[in-house]
Amino acid sequence: MNQSLFAVSALALVLVGCDLGQDEHERTLPPSPQVEEDQYKLPPEPTTNTIESQKANHAALLPTATHGVYEGILPCVDCNGVETTLTFNPNDTYVIQKVYVGSDKSPIISSGTIEWSNDGNVIELLAEKSEQNRYFVGNNELTLLDANGNAPQIDELKYRLVQLP
Repeated sequence: MNQSLFAVSALALVLVGCDLGQDEHERTLPPSPQVEEDQYKLPPEPTTNTIESQKANHAALLPTATHGVYEGILPCVDCNGVETTLTFNPNDTYVIQKVYVGSDKSPIISSGTIEWSNDGNVIELLAEKSEQNRYFVGNNELTLLDANGNAPQIDELKYRLVQLP
């Protein structure tokens, strides 16, 4: 008799436990998440696109290594080259020294301010009288551009000033 009472009690517990488990499972399902469309919208684009804001953005993106001293020997029509030292300051000013190698010309030292191109890749030395006063700003180097602002087509390495460590 004890065995049949035990069997009936165990069966009852299993049936009740299974029934409670189903109701419990149905009751504990999490509600489906509500997705708001605003969560996936991109932020509005800035409304100001002035040259000043572009310069400020460009200056913020420039590595500090861009400013410094650059040296090289640039080509010269009537001498063996122009030993050029260009110091590019963080406040967009410069000092440039040109020594004409193999010539009787005295070294030329001038200074002034730098103006950035709209795309932020070219600087122009504003106080320079020469037609070639623009440089492409590269990775630790400046490349002298021609009078039209184009990069040299041949012997490009001859037109580069390399940043000193």
